[in-house]
Amino acid sequence: MLHDLLVASGVAQEPTPEQIRAFFMALPADIIGAALSWGFCDTGVRERTYAFVQQNRHTVAEAVGQGGIY
Repeated sequence: MLHDLLVASGVAQEPTPEQIRAFFMALPADIIGAALSWGFCDTGVRERTYAFVQQNRHTVAEAVGQGGIY
């Protein structure tokens, strides 16, 4: 799910495991907590994660090492 979200949002074309890990570590604690409770495939968690990426595109791109967004 995190891989697909990075691709769909245009942050990375083919994220590596290291980039996905960096993205996970950049997520706010409340999203990580919800994901641990409900899973990243839960609709609410997916929506909150997607909203976080949309609101923080440059921060997420820098976290995954993609200074330029695709």
